[in-house]
Parts: sequence; C-alpha cells; structure tokens
Amino acid sequence: MMKHLKLYLGIVVIILILSGCATFPKPAEVIVPKPIDGNSGKIMCPYTSDATVTKWVEKGIYASVGSAVGKYAGRKAGEKALEQVPFIGGFLGKKVGEAAGREAALALVGGRQFIKDNSDLSFNDIDDLIVYLYANYTENEHWKKVYKLTKDIYPKLETRWVKAIKKARKP
Repeated sequence: MMKHLKLYLGIVVIILILSGCATFPKPAEVIVPKPIDGNSGKIMCPYTSDATVTKWVEKGIYASVGSAVGKYAGRKAGEKALEQVPFIGGFLGKKVGEAAGREAALALVGGRQFIKDNSDLSFNDIDDLIVYLYANYTENEHWKKVYKLTKDIYPKLETRWVKAIKKARKP
C-alpha cells in the first residue's frame, strides 16, 4: 500500500513539474525582437514607433464590421463554388474564402500600399511581430480591436501566436 502511495505521489510531482514548465510566459518573460525601422520588412507593425496605432489600423477599426462581413461573404462564396468538388472541394472553398476575406480586410484599410506607406515599423518574420506585440501591447485598451484587424491582414498571426510566444520565453 505504501509503495503504491509513493508511486502515486511521484507521478503527481512529475505532472506538476511538467505542467509548470508548460505555462504561458508573461509579457515580461519573453525576449522581445527589435523591429525594423521603416517599412522595408515583409510584415507591417500595427503600431508606430511612438506606440500609437497606425493610420491603417485606425481606418480598419472604423470599418471593422465590413471586414467581418467581407470575410464571411468571401468564405461562403468560396465554399459554395467548390462544394461539388469531391474530397478537396470543402478545403479549397475554405482557402478561397479566407483569401477573399483577407482581400476584403486589405481593401477596408486602404490596400497593401496604404499599409506600407503608413507604417514606420516592420518585421520579416510573423513570430517576431507576434512576440513584439505580445510584450508591448496586450495590456493596451485597444488591443482586442488591433489584434482582430491585424490577424485579418496577417492570418498566420492567429495560428502562430502560442508557439511564437512560448518559443520566445527568456531562458
């Protein structure tokens, strides 16, 4: 009986240790990448060097209802157009719809060139943008709106979010 109790306690301790290692780091617990000064990177930052939202974010927040409508309409149109294709039609329909939604979001904020022209910080890697935003802006009052708009423009932001932050944890 005592042997089983020790084994059980040992397993509990291991689980607790491992689960503690897997916790999500706080913003102050990550190594923050330095953005590129200017807009020469592939991915534009939604915040400026003076920590305000960019003009494209402001424009997008005002038109956010349209973004959601455009994304939904694009997804539905893509799914409908490809639903008759066996096996991969649904998958392709979803991809076509996501692309249409992204294009709708880009149009609502003024297009790619407007985004580039109104950004003074950029990144070449989506993970760097994620960690930078997480460390500096997740406590900001407008964060949820900025995040939603930015992930509409850069869909990988959402899918890479957790991995990028965990990978950036300070040693």
